[in-house]
Amino acid sequence: MALESSPEKDVAAEQARKLAKQWPELEISTRHEFIRKVLRRVVLGETKIWMEFDSIKLAVALVGHKLNSLDASGEHQHDIIKIATDFKPIRRGSELCLMGPNNSLTDKIPTPSLVKAIAIARDWHEKIIAGKVDTISELAQTTGVGSTYAKRILRFAILSPKIVESVLSGDHRPDLSLQSFPRTIPLDWRMQSDIARHS
Repeated sequence: MALESSPEKDVAAEQARKLAKQWPELEISTRHEFIRKVLRRVVLGETKIWMEFDSIKLAVALVGHKLNSLDASGEHQHDIIKIATDFKPIRRGSELCLMGPNNSLTDKIPTPSLVKAIAIARDWHEKIIAGKVDTISELAQTTGVGSTYAKRILRFAILSPKIVESVLSGDHRPDLSLQSFPRTIPLDWRMQSDIARHS
């Protein structure tokens, strides 16, 4: 490997430890930029993913400059670091997500359709409370949607603050979607606790 006999080996190792600690808090765009610099190839199987990383590009990205250990021509045997892991494909509405080991998604990303449903339901609920509309049929007509759709979305207005927070932060079970929500949501917030819970 490029760093084996290099004095920069310890620097790269320390930077790797720091990056590992910071990784969950980094902006997604920063993570993507780093991965693009070092990733060589990804092979996706039905339930397994293989990733190959260029060791020199990884070392350069960690150290922050060209390695002194490279010869004058800049040529060096590029060792490949290979990583493999199992995954399970999970469909959330029209979105396909990859669930890693221990039933976890790598990023807690909110499901857009759920966030939108909660926002619309809250808005409609406020209109009903304010007396701007009296019935679901009137609400549907005013907003230009069908009555069935209006009923289906309006139920999200009674979600507990805890579930709303988990949906907005993406911290819920990976397969949670509009379709997987129960048809009837209990009014008692304590009885809603299992809706978004990780299995």
